[in-house]
Amino acid sequence: MASSTQEAERLLDELQEIKAFFFPAIRAEKTRRVQALIDSILDSLGRGHDRPRLSRRERARRAYIIGKAHDCLEDYSLDAELSLAEAVKLEPTSKHWNAIAHCLWKKGDTESAEVAYESAL
Repeated sequence: MASSTQEAERLLDELQEIKAFFFPAIRAEKTRRVQALIDSILDSLGRGHDRPRLSRRERARRAYIIGKAHDCLEDYSLDAELSLAEAVKLEPTSKHWNAIAHCLWKKGDTESAEVAYESAL
């Protein structure tokens, strides 16, 4: 049986596929499917990723999944930024830095995005 985090990762993969390759005739259909998958990811993780009994690495992994899911929305998402910032704080990997850099770029904060992209290197 897959863990809740593994299920959330599977759903995130599906979400990213829809974001990249699904182009319906009615744009609202894509938005609806993206939001439904974000909700499924949050549900699979229990709507909270700050559980103190989880390891630091597991909390970072969950924060990253939540942030990446919210970053699949068309516009900037504060939820994405906060979750990705938490992932970077807990585990400053290049993957996490790159994700927050993209989020900051969507926000229009190109200076902070550049710093984050450089930190990813």
